[in-house]
Amino acid sequence: MRSEQAFTNQNNPEKQPFKKRWIAGLRRAESIHQNTLNGSVSYCYRDILTKAKQLLKEHEHLVFEKDFRYDNNDNAFILHAFISSTLYFILECELCYDYKVDYAFNNCPVEAEIRKLLQVYPINERANEVKLRPDFNTFYHNTLRYQPSQYIYSLKA
Repeated sequence: MRSEQAFTNQNNPEKQPFKKRWIAGLRRAESIHQNTLNGSVSYCYRDILTKAKQLLKEHEHLVFEKDFRYDNNDNAFILHAFISSTLYFILECELCYDYKVDYAFNNCPVEAEIRKLLQVYPINERANEVKLRPDFNTFYHNTLRYQPSQYIYSLKA
């Protein structure tokens, strides 16, 4: 019965057995302020990402990008991921339902411009620079190796 229920609810994220944190956060009645802040963080993340991709267009070859919001096969906390050879940029919903952005640079030719964008937006308080393990290059190459090819593309295209 449980697997049958999961199959029939496949296109309805509200009824899927594996809940995403962001969906649970939206349902909390007392979270109007939190939802407003999360909406701002999400908007800023996407705006910065759009600008970063334009800046990186001349420098990057293959990138991984995936919207995880409705994908119950993966992490319950990640909403969106963008990983290039020089930039790691992730939107995540924490255990306490707050959105945050994790980012890292690897000899990024437009790092100063992206850092400036991070400071200008209200996302600044919810953004954390992280260190990838075992190192950035290995993490990037493993991402390209193990993630489905439909999420890997060229920014130059």
